[in-house]
Amino acid sequence: MLKIVRLIVSLAVITLFTACATITPPLTDDKTKNLRNGKSVVIFSDPNHQINYLEDIYMVLAVSQEASTSSYNGIWNSEKDLAAIHTEELSKIGLDVTSIHDSMSSTDITEFKPLLDELDSLSKSQSSGGFGFNKSGDTENGVHKKINNKLRLKLKEKGYDYLFWISSPGLTLHLKALGLPPWQYFNHTYRVYDLSRNELVWGSPLGILYTDVEKIPEGQTGKQFLESNNLAGLKRDTKKIIREYYNMKDKSKRISYLIGLEKITKTAPAN
Repeated sequence: MLKIVRLIVSLAVITLFTACATITPPLTDDKTKNLRNGKSVVIFSDPNHQINYLEDIYMVLAVSQEASTSSYNGIWNSEKDLAAIHTEELSKIGLDVTSIHDSMSSTDITEFKPLLDELDSLSKSQSSGGFGFNKSGDTENGVHKKINNKLRLKLKEKGYDYLFWISSPGLTLHLKALGLPPWQYFNHTYRVYDLSRNELVWGSPLGILYTDVEKIPEGQTGKQFLESNNLAGLKRDTKKIIREYYNMKDKSKRISYLIGLEKITKTAPAN
């Protein structure tokens, strides 16, 4: 059964879900060439295994919010399913990339899960949907500079040159007041590691405020909208928003351009 925890928060909490970070500059041409020529593995980490709900409550003179969470831990293997979506999208931009779930046995993945949890200390501080920054010398722009050496050697043994390690604090569904359409937030932290050097070559916290949310049927709650039929709505929307990271209309905001794998071609003005 899904576990629900409720609390009342002020409107100011919205800033946690829309907070922006400085995006790391794109890789240089030589580094993107190495990335394209190398073999990469994708890990998607979902440390909280929960849906975050926000509901605006109209109170005539003010708007308050009710927040709740719903856990799907042990119900849905989001890390496997969403790693597959990221892997598919990264392959479309010309990378030789494989999901860790297609290259390691379930036994190996279980063995290395504690190491991922250790790396995920930043993501666990993002349980409200915001970005948790660690300013220690082991991090850069909110992400770890190195991965556990045991995990690194295991991935090198499998023939990988780079690791795409992507994590998220979970999807947030924000139900607006006064009949306004709902919003969704599905923040990600991207990290790209050079496994030979055990070096972070690119990494940034990124967030999407998604307003093109399917209309919730009349009489249905947000919880029912996402969780009915074995989490059908949650699975649909998380996959849809992940694809947005790679296929935004504004090309300069796509992952391929942010990392430097593709570049914006400027058209000369007509005479």
